[in-house]
Amino acid sequence: MFNLKPLHHFVLLAETRNFSVAAARANLSQPALSNSIKTLEAQLGFKLFQRDERPVKLTAEGRELYPRAKNILFEAGNLDRQILALKAGDTGHVRIGLVPTFAASLGGRILAACHRQAPGLSFDVEILQTSGLLRLLEAEELELMVCDLREIADPSGLQITPLMRHGGACYCRPGHPLLSGPTPSLHAIFDYGLGSIHMPKLLLQELAKQFVPAGDKRPFLQLACDNVMLLCDLAQQSDLVLITTHSSVEPAVRRGLLQRVGPDLEGSTDWAIATLMGRAPHPGAPRVIEEILASTGAAPDA
Repeated sequence: MFNLKPLHHFVLLAETRNFSVAAARANLSQPALSNSIKTLEAQLGFKLFQRDERPVKLTAEGRELYPRAKNILFEAGNLDRQILALKAGDTGHVRIGLVPTFAASLGGRILAACHRQAPGLSFDVEILQTSGLLRLLEAEELELMVCDLREIADPSGLQITPLMRHGGACYCRPGHPLLSGPTPSLHAIFDYGLGSIHMPKLLLQELAKQFVPAGDKRPFLQLACDNVMLLCDLAQQSDLVLITTHSSVEPAVRRGLLQRVGPDLEGSTDWAIATLMGRAPHPGAPRVIEEILASTGAAPDA
């Protein structure tokens, strides 16, 4: 039976095509990685790489072996997680990813519920846009992510559960000039400057059509930032108007720090839970998913 470490080193080098990069990812010195590959080649009886080229290239035999080796490592990881699940119950470390709006809107209450029900679980949470979360998920560095479906170009290989859509609105500080008269138009709100998280391209275009007057060349957003707390602070201390989901600013509204202004917006979130198809989950992951569904609901057409 093969030692899986050299097989892992083979896959790393096949993907990076660079000994130094592969060695760094394997936490090895470059000579140690090279020796590991040579030992595997000696065991197999054929060469896996053409070392006289830069970047290194797989031989014909290496190309044949690579997909099978990757599948073996994937299933070995599944076996390890399954054994952990049988042993761990409600303990262990769960790695999840959340897009910024979801994290600000519901992330805290979901993780609090998980902690109350299973205090033995610990969490590592990445707050990134969907593209960044997807890279981590595909690299098996996350158990699950809550992403924006509009940013998933190719859902193949993913198990996706759509969530209920949540609407958004504009929010400003108490005493803002926009609050002194009748309900302002979106064009009037735009004149004070808008701030929001980095939005999916389609949603950004949809909202820009509502806010920006025809022929106006000013950018739709004066400030784009994935830290919702920073955006809330900025809106509280300036005339900038914040575009966000209702739930993400609910605490600030309840405390009287922000007020809703203007009409309802045409546009909403398109959140979904995504996991890798066929990957055995960490024992704590189903609990997190259960809490997400309880807090948001599955989409009606899911």
